[in-house]
Amino acid sequence: MNSNYSYSNLVGKIGWRVFYLLFSIFLVGCGASDSENVKIESSVIAVSDVTVIETNALDKYYVYSGADESGDGLTIDTAWKTISEAMASSTLQAGALVLVYPGTYNEAPSLNVSGDEIVSIQYDVSVSDTNTLTFNNTSVDLSSIDLSNDIDEYYLYVFRSMEGNNGVYKITGVTTASRQVTVEGAPFVDESSSAGNAYDLSASIGQPIVFINASQTPDDQRVIVNASGESDIEGVLYVGVYSDPRTASPIQYTIVDSIEFRSSKYSPGVLIQNSSYNTIRNCKIYNMGTTGRENAPGVQLAGSENQPARYNTIDANTIYNTPSDGVQIGYAGYPQPSNQVYFTHVTDNTIYTSGSKGYAKLDNAVDINSYNVGTVIEGNTFQEFDLESPENGVVNIGSSATYTMVYNNTFKNIGRDNLLTNYLINISGTNSYVYVFNNLLYNESVSDNDIYAIRVAGSDLYHTLIAHNTIYQVDNGLLLEDYGGDVQVYIYNNIVDVSGDHITSWGSTGNFSLANNLYSADPEAYASESGRQTGDPGYSSEATSDFNLTSTSIAVDAGIATSPSITIDFNRNTRSDTVDIGAFEYTE
Repeated sequence: MNSNYSYSNLVGKIGWRVFYLLFSIFLVGCGASDSENVKIESSVIAVSDVTVIETNALDKYYVYSGADESGDGLTIDTAWKTISEAMASSTLQAGALVLVYPGTYNEAPSLNVSGDEIVSIQYDVSVSDTNTLTFNNTSVDLSSIDLSNDIDEYYLYVFRSMEGNNGVYKITGVTTASRQVTVEGAPFVDESSSAGNAYDLSASIGQPIVFINASQTPDDQRVIVNASGESDIEGVLYVGVYSDPRTASPIQYTIVDSIEFRSSKYSPGVLIQNSSYNTIRNCKIYNMGTTGRENAPGVQLAGSENQPARYNTIDANTIYNTPSDGVQIGYAGYPQPSNQVYFTHVTDNTIYTSGSKGYAKLDNAVDINSYNVGTVIEGNTFQEFDLESPENGVVNIGSSATYTMVYNNTFKNIGRDNLLTNYLINISGTNSYVYVFNNLLYNESVSDNDIYAIRVAGSDLYHTLIAHNTIYQVDNGLLLEDYGGDVQVYIYNNIVDVSGDHITSWGSTGNFSLANNLYSADPEAYASESGRQTGDPGYSSEATSDFNLTSTSIAVDAGIATSPSITIDFNRNTRSDTVDIGAFEYTE
């Protein structure tokens, strides 16, 4: 979500050289098009044509596919020729910056080098003043952070925020006595956590190794890693030191920024195996698989009982045409010991399909398989695709995937390519502490496709909150399944504005707690719901998909307090003491 470009403001001038580059990319077929998975002839851009990102980093290395031969990586004239060489080099130490020059790299690199942990994960922290975090634990020592000599090398990692503060931020200032750091590019909303709660706001500090597109205009001067000519690979990018298909030695504290990964027939675009505190951001991951759903997600994260994968961040990426899933957390169908992925953060990504090739399909945008805990899905856009398999969700939350948060996401124009039922958000039973709030789920036109906005399988589902979501022109609203067991599900302050069923209740009735929801027509189920509103929600402009509320909306000041409290809205505006219904709080 709120991550910043590490070393540049990404401002550059586009001239004839960029036109030539784009034309060349078109000719070699490596654009974001619906091209076949064929090997791309190497595209090389002259070093003199690249406007390099601005950085003060001292420990720099270089990769250039146009090098005559591979060197030591210390200068552009002695650059490594492949990304694989850089990612396996023992020369790289914590804080190193690897500048990857634009071009096509026909390879499948494995990331085998780690940065350093400076401050381990802390659960008693506070953010304030839009860019400051304080470690409240007095034992935290920041004295080893040397911003004078190790310039641009230290990053703050923020996790489990309910206020949109999650992200990986470059540290620009340190106050050792008060245990405070200030960071770049973080519009923090004030938030605090309590000591000892691993599922509350938390933070760590690392000195990562960074691999980044060297160009100030990475969308035009692209680094493309193409694996179509590779066979028997674990992923186009593999993060970990490979042992066997389910085991790796861990890699930690790395950042991969503004690089494209494409065209693996049977493997993920990125596989993070048994590794932690790694960040994939501003990347494009696309055209995986062939015509089916062979193990070809965009990003897969995997961990085991002996070596879990923890605190990895998938941020601000564009992911499309990855047939099995956009992001797959854990392994479907595997037992608990093989599904140990904790605190994954999937933030600010755009996931969709494009074109008509066999791989232009999706089973899920994000699939959280059973037993993988603490996932945060925030600020993403899931749009313009048909769900391939029945009974699946755009976001699938498996059983025992406890402490999952899904908030401030957009679900737009989702259809189905099967004969049964699908869901935008699918919450399995045998779960607890699942929070789904501030999401916008809509279609631009009225749909009749047997899709529900939110499905809740309520058996043995504890401490689950579904609140402040706005649902518009999805075929159906809520599918509430109650087949026994203890149920503690609270459905408050949602707008359900659909032409089909507002509420479908299966099994026993009455075990869900509904209050202060707004429906465009009165549902038959849960007729005793307190605070129920019925009628026109009063959006600013349905024609332009502006679902902010007008001053006369019946949703204004019509909500009820929730636990936990939802203090921001979809736009990160502060909610008033008397909250509004829906994802958007009315503001003048």
